[in-house]
Amino acid sequence: MNLHLVLITYACVLWHSSGVDPTTVTVQQGQIVGETVDFNEDGISTQVDIFKGIPFAEPPLRFAAPKPKEPWVGDWNATYFRPACYQIPTNSWKPWVFLDVDEDCLYLNVYTPSPKPDNAPVMVYIHGGSYTTGTAMDVDLSGVPMAAFEGVITVVINYRLNVFGYLSTGDDAAPGNFGFLDQAEALKWVRANIQAFGGDDTRITIFGESAGSGSVDFHRFSKYSRDFFDQSILQSGSAIAWWSFVSDLEEERAQAFSLGEKVNCEAEDTVQLIDCLRTVEAARLYLAYSLNGYNWWPNLDGVFLDESPFDLLARGDVKDGPMMVGYNRDEGTLIVPSFYPDYVGKQEPPYIPRQSFDSMVEMTLYLRRDIVNEIIEDSVKQEYMDWSQADNDTADYFLQYLPIYGDITFSCPANEIIRAHASVMTSPVYQYFLTHVPTTSYYERDGEGTGWFLAGHVEDIPFVFGWGFNEDIKDLHEWTDEERDLSRNIMKFWANFAKSGDPSRASLSDPLGVGQMEWPSFTIPELTYKELSPELRLGRGIKSDECAFWGIYLNELSGTLGSMNEAELQWREDYLSWKDDLKGWRQQFSQYQEKDMCP
Repeated sequence: MNLHLVLITYACVLWHSSGVDPTTVTVQQGQIVGETVDFNEDGISTQVDIFKGIPFAEPPLRFAAPKPKEPWVGDWNATYFRPACYQIPTNSWKPWVFLDVDEDCLYLNVYTPSPKPDNAPVMVYIHGGSYTTGTAMDVDLSGVPMAAFEGVITVVINYRLNVFGYLSTGDDAAPGNFGFLDQAEALKWVRANIQAFGGDDTRITIFGESAGSGSVDFHRFSKYSRDFFDQSILQSGSAIAWWSFVSDLEEERAQAFSLGEKVNCEAEDTVQLIDCLRTVEAARLYLAYSLNGYNWWPNLDGVFLDESPFDLLARGDVKDGPMMVGYNRDEGTLIVPSFYPDYVGKQEPPYIPRQSFDSMVEMTLYLRRDIVNEIIEDSVKQEYMDWSQADNDTADYFLQYLPIYGDITFSCPANEIIRAHASVMTSPVYQYFLTHVPTTSYYERDGEGTGWFLAGHVEDIPFVFGWGFNEDIKDLHEWTDEERDLSRNIMKFWANFAKSGDPSRASLSDPLGVGQMEWPSFTIPELTYKELSPELRLGRGIKSDECAFWGIYLNELSGTLGSMNEAELQWREDYLSWKDDLKGWRQQFSQYQEKDMCP
């Protein structure tokens, strides 16, 4: 008996023997039986109904769009999680996780206040993971605290990932973006069925973090899915980031044929290739994908997305609905383990000397696909270095590197989205900036794990999902009273936005929030943002200088360098190199002069 079957059998036994009256909901496909749990936290005593593992589509055909779920006979047992979409089942960052994975994975979970509410706002969460990992089937993403504290229905969805979700041949054989089509099918299901759970199908907010946030942004651009929701929250991710979109369909096709060769699927055309790839065992296909460094990302598939998000943004062809957009102060800690893998699981960060910092800057610039040469590298260092430490041979450049990666990867694309929305849309946009360094990192549990992420990537998730109030994990994740208060406030901001489109108030008929709840919309030239820290202060123009550097200055410099002839460019680089050599010579000469040469 395999592990999946054991879990199903065990869940069924619990369901029939627990003595708890099952919660039953009727949706278009049939009846769903969930469970009711008690919630007693922070002075709130209530109940929440949970429905786990609801199918929103049929088991998918590999490399094909999902099909709506057909009606079923009898009751659907929604008291246990179904498998995660196919990926590596273990995670070195979160060693306590061992996933049950399968290609039959198009399921979602619904968390709703009990008794059933009347037209409650709905929040649909799309998990992150670089479009390659992650799952909704995880107690870390439980919507119980949000439902209990704020009366909001939370839905968390699975979607196909990595080679299974985004492989593309650049044509109709396998256009790609299957993961996005899965998400869209889930959103259609929610729009059609959420009233059965007590939800308001005219107040659906989609939100996500990292690649989940990029997904949310893509749905704003997609004419295929932009009508399946009403509002959006982007947490550390966008469709216009360097890591979120590719336009080179020929490269996509070449990778597909190369993958085929690795698994003995040599073919004359893409139809033959996909037919063969569909017969390969999932584990073997994933192993060939992961070991050979293939990457398929969101692209122009002609169905979900028929134009570049950059072109759509430039002319304002994007969903006009209220938005919240933000990112965390130390997003750059995410990439540091790529340079220092031995520091995964440690409490202290690596020491980064100047020579390593220089190399890291050069490699980071390649991510943006800029013209990379010494002139541009020096421009970046000029912008970010602490020049009071430049003469210190033992200086640590850890903190100086973090904003470089964080700004090009998360902060500045988000700022571009925010400014574009504020410039041309009628609906408001609200900006946040998380600066609080948690007592226990997202990547720590029960006293173990990586503890130096600061206010880094994903560190907002525990506060949004109320980990300190989650019965399943609260004892494994240390929080202070101050952090409990911060989480309650963040959940209220998110819930208020879902209710009214304004994070400062639950209804547009209420007065604007004051004090810690004050949060004006982002407008130009005011540029107001909310700092997510225990103080909950307001600020102005976060990352304006840095993003002007990346968005205006560096683009102009790259254009200028690109137009130079090779001889002139080489002369400029040689001149900069000569200046560095001269500096070294002067230091050596000064040391020579200070020596006592007399016997």
